[in-house]
Amino acid sequence: MRPILVAGTTGQLARSLVDVGEQRAIPVVAVSRPELDLENADSIHRAVRTVSPLAIVNAAAYTAVDMAESGKITDSLSVTAILKVQILLLQGKL
Repeated sequence: MRPILVAGTTGQLARSLVDVGEQRAIPVVAVSRPELDLENADSIHRAVRTVSPLAIVNAAAYTAVDMAESGKITDSLSVTAILKVQILLLQGKL
């Protein structure tokens, strides 16, 4: 069975996904930013090539809570990552 690739390793969601995967015998590979930088197309391609996942779950979190709550930033990381993955899919690279 091909694994589920989880971006993020230390957050509550990522840990829960790994735990549920273990309980249900579903392979889950959780990686942190050095292994899968969602803002870097080469990093995404390399991780996908290495793991060959059935699915990718973005469980990476923005941890600067004060900035996130202030409304002074936008969620550009998620938008950028989604767009880059879509571009790679369209190019047939994923």
